[in-house]
Amino acid sequence: MRRSALFASLAALLAAGVAGAAVQGSYSTTAPNAEAASPRPVTPAASTVRPAAVTVSTATSSHTLPAADEGTVPSTHVRYTTGLTPASNAQGVYYQNRVVVLTFHDISPTFKSHWTMTPEQFTADLDALQKAHFNVISNDQFVRFLRHQGRVPDNAVLLTFDDGYEDMYTYALPALQQHHMQGTFFIIVGTADGKNGGQLKYLTWQELQTMHDAGMVLASHTYNSHFHVKENGRLIPVFDTPTVINHQQETEAQYEARILADFKQAKNELETHLHSPVIEMAWPYGWGTQTATRVAESAGYQLLFTTTPGPVTPWTSLSDIPRIDIGYDDMSPTEAIASIIQTARG
Repeated sequence: MRRSALFASLAALLAAGVAGAAVQGSYSTTAPNAEAASPRPVTPAASTVRPAAVTVSTATSSHTLPAADEGTVPSTHVRYTTGLTPASNAQGVYYQNRVVVLTFHDISPTFKSHWTMTPEQFTADLDALQKAHFNVISNDQFVRFLRHQGRVPDNAVLLTFDDGYEDMYTYALPALQQHHMQGTFFIIVGTADGKNGGQLKYLTWQELQTMHDAGMVLASHTYNSHFHVKENGRLIPVFDTPTVINHQQETEAQYEARILADFKQAKNELETHLHSPVIEMAWPYGWGTQTATRVAESAGYQLLFTTTPGPVTPWTSLSDIPRIDIGYDDMSPTEAIASIIQTARG
C-alpha cells in the first residue's frame, strides 16, 4: 500500500470526530548542559519507509495502518478538527528508540506566509500529538539519548522553533504550557539586541527570560548571520562562504574569524542573559559546510540541527541532527501525524 493510503486512513480517522484519551507529554525544567525576514528553508519530502502495522480505533470502527507503503504524501492537505487514538497502548507504538525532531517557524493570526500557521492550527497540532499517543520529550532527554546516557519513550518527538519571533511568546508559549510540553527555541540573538529586525517583531530579552523561567530551552540560530550573499551568481548563506566586506574579498582566515565571532557572540549573550549553558545551534537555511561546522564546534556548540529530514537514532551525528518542518500554513495535523510516522520509520 502506498503512503497516500496511510494518509487517507489517518484522514478518515481524524474526520470521524472521535477524540481519544489524551496522553500529555512531560518535560523537565532543567536545561541540558547546555528566520528572519529572509527566505526560510523548505524541508524536503520524507523518505520512503516500511512501517509495521498499527491498529487505530474510533468509537465505531477499527483500522489497521499498512505494514508496508511507498510513494509520496499527496500535496493536497486535508483539514481536520480531532485526533486519532491507538486501539491500545501496545498497538499505539509507532516507533521505538528514536526521535523525530519537529520544526515550526512563525505562529500568527494575521501574518501570512507558507511558514506561518495560525494559533488554532498550532494548538490542533499539539492536540493531535497527544491524542495519537506521541510523547513530547524534553531537550534534556534528547541530549541524554544522543549521548547514550538515557532512553526515550516510544513515539518520541522534540519540538523546535526557529528564528525567535515575538509570536513565540504570545502564542507558542501558552499553548505549550497548556499541553505540558517543552519547546526548544533557536534565536537569531542579534534581534534581541534590536539588530536588523525590520518590520517583523522579535523576542526581547525580557520575553526570552520569561520563556526560560517557564522551562523552555533557548539556543542559537546565529547572532546576525541569517541572510544570503551572492557568490558567483548564487545566493549562499553568509556563514557558508567568504564574501566581500568593506569592498575587500575575505581571505579564508578572515572568513573563519568572522563566523567564529558571530557564533560565539550568540552563545555568550544567551548564556550571560539567561545564566544557562548553550550548546545547541540550528543552521539558518538548514545546513552548514564542513568549515562552518568545524568553526561552530570550536565556538562551543555540541549539537547542530539541520533541516535534512530523517529520524534521530542513537547513532545520529551530533553535528548533523535531522528535522522535519510541520509548521506550514497549509499542512493539516492529519498530514503532520502521517509525516512523523513516515519519517520515524524511514
